[in-house]
Amino acid sequence: MTVEEEKEYWKLLKGYQGEIQFDQMCHYFLSSEPTVMEDITLQLGKSVTQIDQLIAEGTVLWIIDIKNYQGKYKYENNCWTINGSILSNNICEQLSRACRITQQILNQEGIKMTVKGVLVFINPHSEVKIVDSINELVLSSNQIPQWLMSLKKPRHSVAWQSAIENYRIPNYRTTRITTAEHFAKLKKGIRCPNCGSFATKKQHYHTLECSCGCFRVKEKAILRTISEYDIIRHDVSLKKKDIHEFIGKEYGLAYLETLLKKHFKRIGDTYCYENKGVSFDIWFDDKKEYLDSIESRIFWNRKD
Repeated sequence: MTVEEEKEYWKLLKGYQGEIQFDQMCHYFLSSEPTVMEDITLQLGKSVTQIDQLIAEGTVLWIIDIKNYQGKYKYENNCWTINGSILSNNICEQLSRACRITQQILNQEGIKMTVKGVLVFINPHSEVKIVDSINELVLSSNQIPQWLMSLKKPRHSVAWQSAIENYRIPNYRTTRITTAEHFAKLKKGIRCPNCGSFATKKQHYHTLECSCGCFRVKEKAILRTISEYDIIRHDVSLKKKDIHEFIGKEYGLAYLETLLKKHFKRIGDTYCYENKGVSFDIWFDDKKEYLDSIESRIFWNRKD
């Protein structure tokens, strides 16, 4: 990566980590299980907006904008400052715009709900001070649990979700691609999460053992590596041969084919599979329970 690309990468990663952390807090603190929609992009006419999360409570639809920032933030004289320096952008404007567009959508669809914005500073190392009045609800990290527990079970859950889906479009995907020359230079194989190496691993029937002594479930490790491949090569369909070369030919081709048929969607009558171009956690979110259940395989081949 260039210096600018690396900065952008860490910025996006920090934002994603903040969203994951908020999701975890929702699962833990939401007492009445309000209806939730996550990571959606809406289009109304020529206006497009991206929303981190929607939470329905009664006749209120909360739009959540998550900021994983740190530092001392203050809102005064219609502008935001961090550590005393004025920010060039108003961090509430994106949220305000999302609220306006979503409210228009609900109005057009005849859904009688009021849209309200919540600006969430999830980083515990951030301090937030609001001097002037502000339309959005602003929460610091220590205020999030209490707010989530105060939410009540929604009404209109089916109606508002259907309305939102009518205006939902695919999430943004970059048009930048990894060239064949660049891809050829990349290190291939299954990377150990413990030591970070691509060292030779000992294969058991259900697990992989790195030279550093780290054990992993083979099925999950291969699926995660396929997800890494699909992000790098997000512009192409998944092909068994290409994936086999990426993860390493020491892993059985028949086993890889079994995993592709089990976990991926085949494209028509071809031998290609759908490439969503998203991370492992997002792609396999609906299979989280299954993937958690197979973690016990780690102990099947180990001796005390």
